[in-house]
Amino acid sequence: PAASADSSGRAFVNYTTKQGLSSDGVWAIFETQDGTIWAGTAAGPCRFDGQGFTPFALKVEADMDKAGPWVLSITQDRKGELYFGTEMGVFKTEGGIIQRIPAPNSSGDDMVPCVLVDSKDRVWCSSMTGGLTCYEQGTVKRFTAPGDIGDNEVWTVFEDRQGHIWFCSEGFGVYRADGGTLRNYSTAQGLGVAAVQSIHQDQAGTLWFGGGGGLYRLQGDTMAEVRRNGPWR
Repeated sequence: PAASADSSGRAFVNYTTKQGLSSDGVWAIFETQDGTIWAGTAAGPCRFDGQGFTPFALKVEADMDKAGPWVLSITQDRKGELYFGTEMGVFKTEGGIIQRIPAPNSSGDDMVPCVLVDSKDRVWCSSMTGGLTCYEQGTVKRFTAPGDIGDNEVWTVFEDRQGHIWFCSEGFGVYRADGGTLRNYSTAQGLGVAAVQSIHQDQAGTLWFGGGGGLYRLQGDTMAEVRRNGPWR
């Protein structure tokens, strides 16, 4: 693979289809409990062996594209089973067997941009048209518009260290689920990103939100915009 170094001498290695990736379009990177690195590509998931990537077949139906589905997210439960959020719903490994779970909405759109298994082993599935769905011990809870959230396009879902679930809603910022309560953070709280696509919590516990309108961090009950020159703290 091609390699380059920055001013500090750290090396950056570029992996492409030449090193085994199913596609150069990589949408998700995930590290499992045993340290294995997975890449979700536009043509299925791939597993890294330290040198290159090996495609992992998700084909469970005869008429599926041989290249595999578009993988947008990857997660893992306590048992070590993997979940892949794809354009064709969720694929799950179960004792070495691949199972396909269609997206849980009635719109006919199976795309699941994000699948998350939280610390309570609940499975959260986002949707482009059907809101957010949570599976917990045989029960199903849906957060949809109108009523619960502002819009049914939910791109990302994230769990913070306190166990709160954060998720976006297109045009309406982000929501925090705390038990049965939802709290919205949007323009009124200083968030200038209507379409949040990334949520991260750093080592200090600060929550960061990114999207087409820039980068913000949660500061108390409000959002602080972060530009190229900060403020970073």
